[in-house]
Amino acid sequence: MNKNVEKLINIIKESKSMVIFTGAGVSTESGVPDFRSKGGVFEQIEKQYHLSPEEMLSIDFFMEDTKLFYEIYRTIFLNSQPQPNDCHRAFAELEKRGIVRSVVTQNIDNLHQLGGSKRVLEMHGNMFRNICSKCGKNFSIDYVKDPKNPIPKCDECGAIIRPDVVLYGEPLNAEVMTEAARDISNADSMLVTGTSLRVYPAAGFVDYFEGKNLVIVNRESTPYDFKARFVMRDNIGELMKEVMEHL
Repeated sequence: MNKNVEKLINIIKESKSMVIFTGAGVSTESGVPDFRSKGGVFEQIEKQYHLSPEEMLSIDFFMEDTKLFYEIYRTIFLNSQPQPNDCHRAFAELEKRGIVRSVVTQNIDNLHQLGGSKRVLEMHGNMFRNICSKCGKNFSIDYVKDPKNPIPKCDECGAIIRPDVVLYGEPLNAEVMTEAARDISNADSMLVTGTSLRVYPAAGFVDYFEGKNLVIVNRESTPYDFKARFVMRDNIGELMKEVMEHL
């Protein structure tokens, strides 16, 4: 066991209110492509549809060309059913033990919930929730995946159904942001993993943390590395599996 792993284990043991902050890197180990890396979601959109990702994933595009939006959405986002990995399960177990207060995530893939976490604050929403744009009725992922409905519509009011995610041009959910800021500011430790901390305003929420035990686990450097007690470049799934074996 290296010293940083031992340090992380000790921090977890001492914590009574840890917050986990996650980005795409925790899901890539489950086979989910991230947005910005080579071969990721953005590159697929550009190559297959000759659209900028910012354009296709905007509220304006959704409203103006809903049929094409859903074609791309089904092809690129809904064509697989990834499963949680060791880090998702570890975070859920730490929550069950009363150590982790919440998981604050930039991801929209539902993997934290599938892994067992109960308090998940989703900054960008969840693509497995789909809501009527008028009456707010919820619809399953299978309903919007059905190719027989090129533009899925509500079976009650007839309005267009949309994924419950934050598109470009839309504000983040104020209630979720308030809860995330509160949890982070009250945390005694914080583990940031799988995120470059370069996408704002979400990344700026690390500034709310006032404790001394900030740990960053990420393959690349981040603008917040200098604030961390220590930084690790490990695969988070493998790391958490080792950590849990010693807790």
